[in-house]
Amino acid sequence: LIYEGYSKINTNSTTLKCLPKPSKPLAQICRHAHKSSRTVRIILVEDMPNGKGFKKEIHNVRPGYARNFLIPQKIGVYATPEKFSLLGMLDPKKMTLAEKKAKALEEAAFLEDNAKGSQDKREADRLRIYL
Repeated sequence: LIYEGYSKINTNSTTLKCLPKPSKPLAQICRHAHKSSRTVRIILVEDMPNGKGFKKEIHNVRPGYARNFLIPQKIGVYATPEKFSLLGMLDPKKMTLAEKKAKALEEAAFLEDNAKGSQDKREADRLRIYL
């Protein structure tokens, strides 16, 4: 048996227990174990700085960023069922297919109206330059 850090090993000793070699390196096992818990869901109560997110959006962020910045600055709250009902929102993970379709149609209509308004504004700006 070869152990790191020991030049001579007494193989007759009963205190030395042999463990089977793991199939994967320990760092790889640990990294995989923590992967699912590396983010928390946050509901934004205000717009995030630098346009990273807007009010009533749900974001997955690192726990430290949520705990040390977003929560104390009152920019976001943890996404729990109570917070969803308090803010009058539906949890996207628990929405039914019909609710998802209705929300998508509502967002599409909103975006279409905004695009139409922005095109009219651009047209007016272009005409104002020439007049």
